[in-house]
Amino acid sequence: MRASGYGTGDRTLQEQQFLYRAALKDAAVGLSKEQLRQKYGAAADRAIADLNSQAPTAQQAFTKYQQQVLEAKRELGRGLAAASTPISRHSVKDYTHVIVTQLDLFQDGGTPSVSAVVNAAFPDDPKKATSIMNSQHGKRRKQAWDSPAIMNHPMEKAMQATHGRDCMNRRHSARTFGQSLSINRAMFKSCDRITKLEARVQLLEQQMRETKARESLSDAGCTSSREKVLALYSQEKGPTAIASELGMNRDTVKSIIRRSKVG
Repeated sequence: MRASGYGTGDRTLQEQQFLYRAALKDAAVGLSKEQLRQKYGAAADRAIADLNSQAPTAQQAFTKYQQQVLEAKRELGRGLAAASTPISRHSVKDYTHVIVTQLDLFQDGGTPSVSAVVNAAFPDDPKKATSIMNSQHGKRRKQAWDSPAIMNHPMEKAMQATHGRDCMNRRHSARTFGQSLSINRAMFKSCDRITKLEARVQLLEQQMRETKARESLSDAGCTSSREKVLALYSQEKGPTAIASELGMNRDTVKSIIRRSKVG
């Protein structure tokens, strides 16, 4: 029910003071004039006037800034939509692909710049390379860093051995994806040389095991990826082990196993 207003005589002085204090509190955290008037009636006008006459607190200034940023983003989105300009949206898979590209380049002995990494990841789409480098989508970026494809990469393991997981999480706090990749590059450059060499040896050994496993399965008559996965699964090996042995994505392996049970 709409409040009857301040000083109308419909409420006691105590009730009016309560409404005023509540309106003042909600005005301080950023409720709009319309919202305040709907909740508190005329008491909202007094609260707004008193609040505007005071110097803003740090919290109020920050709240106002956040509202302005949010509105600016909405206005940008409306403008782009009106101009029929496509808005770039990047998936977790896109971020993961770029990170793996960077780690693979580290594996090959280089420490390329961030722009070189994103361009190597999307050689035929320079606009996408630039867009993802400047992306500020922290949630999907964090999911990519924490994905099995990254966590199990030998270069990632080498850096974790040197810096520790907590230090590696600094990559999550970067403002843009490009800055996150830059932090990763700096960490790799400071990584222990012996640890990096050991990681490269581990990768070569893993590649040799994968090649040997595929050749062995081919000799046994398993020619397709599906046949190879199911052959190893029949040996009571789990999806993670199968994916590692065949050099496949674990989700792909799980999907093959799941479909085989349904079929």
